Amino acid sequence: MAWNNFPLFVRKRLCNKFSNIDKITPQNRTTDPRPTLWLNIPYLGKNGDFLIKNLEKKLYKSLSDFQLKVIYKTNKIAMFCSNKDPIQKLMKANVVYRFSCPGCSKSYVGKTDRNLVTRLTEHANGKGEDSAISFHLKNKCPAYSDMTSLFSILNSDFNPKQYMYNTIIDNTSILDRESNWLRLLYLESYYIKLLKPSLNTGARASKELQLF
Repeated sequence: MAWNNFPLFVRKRLCNKFSNIDKITPQNRTTDPRPTLWLNIPYLGKNGDFLIKNLEKKLYKSLSDFQLKVIYKTNKIAMFCSNKDPIQKLMKANVVYRFSCPGCSKSYVGKTDRNLVTRLTEHANGKGEDSAISFHLKNKCPAYSDMTSLFSILNSDFNPKQYMYNTIIDNTSILDRESNWLRLLYLESYYIKLLKPSLNTGARASKELQLF
């Protein structure tokens, strides 16, 4: 305890308390046969202790057939506000996400059980039709192609791959989260049915919603 900078009087008090435990034997340990009356009240500091002592005296006179014990109920900071740092959007996993093209407003809905940044990086590095998002930006969106050509002319250090990555990251939002994989599949299907994203095409686009 000295290593943790506890005061000397605290260390002595605890040592005396635990050293006296062994002196209490089952023969001299008394048990109160009276039923116990428990009071669960919020802790209010020294003022609350003073009130509790007065309350115990008054209750003892009228309820002498009971033994009174008080439990203090404390409030944690987490009950009023979160005491944990929020998880960044890109670090969240088990999500359903939506990409909205900044050039033509066409959208794509997908899911991933990994960190979102991992899945979006795969979209940015997609070749051919491996990624509907990258394929759309490279081949189907004239506005994105025009901006890429313009930036490459104005800046000799322009990196098309980095621009693709930033475009996907900045225009992707999280729609929902679910840790259960099967529920995540159906959530993806639900949002595709609800939002009707035009970039979700093909047999592998989503799980078909069926009641039976």
